[in-house]
Amino acid sequence: MSKETDVLIVGSGPMGLSLACQLVRYGFGCIIITENGGSYTTIQSTDSQQTKYLAGCDGDGNSLQTAPDLHFIGNTFEEPFYVANIQLNWELPSNKLYIGRTRNSFIAFFPIQRTRIWQILGHLSNAVAEDEIHSTAIEDHVEIPLEIAGVNWFLIYRVLFRHVDQFSAAPRFLVGDTAHIHIPTGAQDMNTGLQDVYHLAWKLLFSLYAVPIGSV
Repeated sequence: MSKETDVLIVGSGPMGLSLACQLVRYGFGCIIITENGGSYTTIQSTDSQQTKYLAGCDGDGNSLQTAPDLHFIGNTFEEPFYVANIQLNWELPSNKLYIGRTRNSFIAFFPIQRTRIWQILGHLSNAVAEDEIHSTAIEDHVEIPLEIAGVNWFLIYRVLFRHVDQFSAAPRFLVGDTAHIHIPTGAQDMNTGLQDVYHLAWKLLFSLYAVPIGSV
């Protein structure tokens, strides 16, 4: 192995570790560093601290996004969304997903099977407090009788859609939340981040070792 490390990975979360595993499969040398109180600590190393490429995998707000040649652009939706874990009594079976929709809002019920517990995802035109999530408001969406027996937890959030104007500024690359932030519907953050990892790894393989694309 060359004394020069092939890839320095910033971030030891799911994207950073997934990228490291994929690179190791391809025979790369890599270093993973993680942020700790504003400083970075090496958690894995090879014989050298020099690197050919750097991959930013430490999520929204990492220092690569504020580099002059990389711009994190996009919007935040002003109207709030909420997600709640509730104990629900109604007549519908707990083996299906239910979605209610109006012109200005929606609500979705995700069952936890064999229990009366449901996860609710919804959109509201105005911010609400936990004690304002009640049966009457939800019935306006679904138009069927129901009773909320309890709220296990409740969270209000605002939806972001942001991305960098370019995924790389050689020899730096951005992966996952470091490069793009999506709404949670469809688990796009995790899914697209893993696709970033796979896509970057085989391209680095081709670049570093001149491996024909058809053999990857």
